Amino acid sequence: MLDRLLLTVSLATLSAISLWAQPVAKKTAREQFKNPAYEYRPSFPFQGAAGAKYTETGTVESQLNNIYDNFGFGGIIVAPTDSKPFSGKANAEPGYMKHIGSGLQATNPAGASPWLMTLFPGAKSYREYLSPVSKASTPPAPLPAYLSREYFDQLKKILAYSKERGRKVIFYDEVGYPSGIANYTTPEKFNRKLLEKSEEVVAGPQVYRKQLPTPGVLMAVVAMNSQSLERIDLTPQVTNNTLVWNAPAGNWKVMVFTCVTAKRVGSELDYRAGTDYMDPEAVNWFIDKVYEPHAREIGSYFGNTIIQTFFDDVGIFDEERTWTPKFNEKFKQRFGLNPATYYPALWESIGPETDAARIALFDTRAELLADGFPKLVTDWGKRNNIAVSGHCPGNYDPQPVDMNGDPFKFYRAQPIPMVDVIFSYPTGRDGFKLVSDGADFYDKPIVAAETFNTFSPAGKTIGYRRIMELYARGINRLMGSGLPQTDALGGTKTFAEWVGRHSMLLQGGRRVSDIALFYPIADLEAFYQFDAPAYTKDMRWGSFVPYDNDFLAIGEMLLGEVHRDFTFLHPDFLLSDKITLKGPALALNNKVNSQTYKALILPGQRVISLKALQKIKAYYDQGGVVVATSQLPTTAAELVADSRDINANNEKVQAIINDMFGIDPTKPRPDGVSAIRTNKKQGKAVFIRKPDGRIVSATLAQLNVRADVAFDGNPSPTSGGGMFSCLHKKKGKQDIYYFANSSDDAVKTVAEVEGRIRPELWDPATGETTRIEQVDYLKKNGQTYTRFPLRLKAVTSTFVVSNK
Repeated sequence: MLDRLLLTVSLATLSAISLWAQPVAKKTAREQFKNPAYEYRPSFPFQGAAGAKYTETGTVESQLNNIYDNFGFGGIIVAPTDSKPFSGKANAEPGYMKHIGSGLQATNPAGASPWLMTLFPGAKSYREYLSPVSKASTPPAPLPAYLSREYFDQLKKILAYSKERGRKVIFYDEVGYPSGIANYTTPEKFNRKLLEKSEEVVAGPQVYRKQLPTPGVLMAVVAMNSQSLERIDLTPQVTNNTLVWNAPAGNWKVMVFTCVTAKRVGSELDYRAGTDYMDPEAVNWFIDKVYEPHAREIGSYFGNTIIQTFFDDVGIFDEERTWTPKFNEKFKQRFGLNPATYYPALWESIGPETDAARIALFDTRAELLADGFPKLVTDWGKRNNIAVSGHCPGNYDPQPVDMNGDPFKFYRAQPIPMVDVIFSYPTGRDGFKLVSDGADFYDKPIVAAETFNTFSPAGKTIGYRRIMELYARGINRLMGSGLPQTDALGGTKTFAEWVGRHSMLLQGGRRVSDIALFYPIADLEAFYQFDAPAYTKDMRWGSFVPYDNDFLAIGEMLLGEVHRDFTFLHPDFLLSDKITLKGPALALNNKVNSQTYKALILPGQRVISLKALQKIKAYYDQGGVVVATSQLPTTAAELVADSRDINANNEKVQAIINDMFGIDPTKPRPDGVSAIRTNKKQGKAVFIRKPDGRIVSATLAQLNVRADVAFDGNPSPTSGGGMFSCLHKKKGKQDIYYFANSSDDAVKTVAEVEGRIRPELWDPATGETTRIEQVDYLKKNGQTYTRFPLRLKAVTSTFVVSNK
């Protein structure tokens, strides 16, 4: 029964997203676990600028045999090649990067939020794990020219042999990165655009004349009074690129906002050489240039041998002022307002409207990006029977505004969302669930990771540590890309099979999560401004957040210390028809991945959507549990046509908070935990000024929010930067519990799970399955629980699968 149920769900999941034509071989779940199918195993970068550096010389077949037979990988990644070495500058000019572009820092810079994650003591750069690459005795053969006949002939040979071997292939769309540069052939008119601002102080009264800057597309001309902050839209007074304005009395700052084409850096890594990801015409040019030739030449392999495409680093990074000429049109469609007088808020305060203006502007940009490159390429994939995947930059970072706009919006079109696992361990760990939790909302069964460049050689301790944390956070397909140069590259079959067993059990099904963690996107957008003096050069990209911005830290506490899984809940999701009130709970209504939340956590934030807060209040009024941390909201996010409505909305936010928590959010709060406020329906609300894992755990217990899985002694190891974590999924009537210990300490505890089950231990290291004999059952408040011993050595993981 167990084998049949697990296999049925697995096949249904694969069929639902049409990744391949032939079904998985008819084996029992135990047989699949012992010898996982190729589609579950990791993929290896084989052809392209990356893969060519790491494959041995010899025939295509001999190189593939090495990957398939010796390394045990399930497939490969192919990509366009270029026969000519890059002719530009090896590196960009000094000062090109406005901020640090690498991973976590050992300590946070002055002025940064104290909640930002840092490296653990003794952490190493991933490069310190590598052995130097040996020089080849003979130089490798030159690669085929970009999109040449020779390239496609070689690609067909690779695909034909991979198909013969039953292996799966992933297609990456670029020679280098980021995607969209088309090997540096993108016409200038389609390149990334930036928003430029020029300004001049005008003392009125006077007739002011100004010749506007060229070239570029004029977005707005605004005069702002230096004292009152009154703003006047001067755009209609521009004729033949000349502004003539009868300035009234007072000091006025006249600001001109122009959308211009970004100047290429000319280095091998040049984000400004790519397409305007928000411009459909530019993106369609790239699709016609790169994707369409592949559809013509190798389209017969789409959906069977080639199971997925992959794009890289499409987003806002590395220029915070990334813009597009059609921005105003989109803004007017969304809000029915002219954005002109809101443009100054991107750089400075415009008074009470600042927060709502920034939120509306940045959210519109996020919408344009989401409906641009990722959606248009996905639409092409649907027409060509191929699943599209890819990632934005900084998908794990706390501040999305200067990285990707909004990760939840970015991934909504893609059938297979992807995280980017780069830099030194544990960079990104606290934010990977931003991608996988969004996939949960959209009911997407597979979440991929571009990885291996952080822990090669594969199969070493650092690799296992990293991967098991990915699986515990909802990622369930692994693919290599951009591997560092090292002789100890491929690992062993043991490693590939270990990965395959994880993916086989964790793809598809329903994740059990009973805590919702509100995503404070409005607060992040309201805080952000271009060229902010406080955003100093020594701060990492994607880290400029408000002081009390603790949402990622709360997530880490829940997983690593409290041992409670949770779901990041975007305000748009909360307000959608998919999230409904279900008695004292919030229900995510999906066909497969449904979830029921017994508690909602409001992380630190000053600005919040009033509409979202009103739904949270309705949940509380029906008996829901709300826990707030660090800072209570005081300000509404909504943009209003009449500025006089701003104070009214803010007062509504403050009144709701006061009613729920019994606290005036406009006044400072002492450290500690507030009294629990209980309403007539037994709804409960509490505020924690300075949260930590111990306080959060105690508070949830006091609120009687029982854990789905609990552990005696609450083991919380941190050695080696690792942790002990758990993931619970349901497939059919079966429960799959994943336990991962990425620390350097052994874990010995007793696990307690809801329901009466007959647990079996499924070991991903060996593929063996054994029944757990020492099992106890007990009842609490009418509910049956199963208890069983759990022992994990350092840096190991295991599954417990129920056999009812």
